[in-house]
Amino acid sequence: MWIGRENSAYPAAWEIQMKGLKRINEWGYGLLLSGYRYKDKYNIENLHGQNIHEDILLVYLAPQISYRQEETLFEGVGAYYEAGIGYTLYHNRSRHINEIEYANLSGAGGNITIGLDYYFTSQWGVGIETGILGSILKNRNSKWMLRSKNNIKILQINAAIGLKCRF
Repeated sequence: MWIGRENSAYPAAWEIQMKGLKRINEWGYGLLLSGYRYKDKYNIENLHGQNIHEDILLVYLAPQISYRQEETLFEGVGAYYEAGIGYTLYHNRSRHINEIEYANLSGAGGNITIGLDYYFTSQWGVGIETGILGSILKNRNSKWMLRSKNNIKILQINAAIGLKCRF
């Protein structure tokens, strides 16, 4: 049973998108590189102060196709819909007692994103989006951490609000 977590645990998500260098009507294309990093330390009851230290990295790379609608809600606001199928890499380094385990899993994944943006100049704007990324990864090399699982399913739901820049 987990009895506590360290205060030093942190999740960090990042994303790099290259989109639509050339649009054909409302359709565009691009590339999505998305990542997630998480480090944590768990205390385990009945193991006299023993901890599990985890360091997880999830990376997703996929070509994207997008559809854009201009002036959806009011003047200047555009909506976009994106989807892609790509490659997911999962890396987990765990330390339990004095044993270190590495789990390196990979497989196919897919993503869907919808969003709204408003550009107040030709180059700068603000946007809001939400998306989902799902992957099924084959488990081939885990000794104890994930050994009972043949396939690992990952579902990541995200939302973002931020500043946008067109190049």
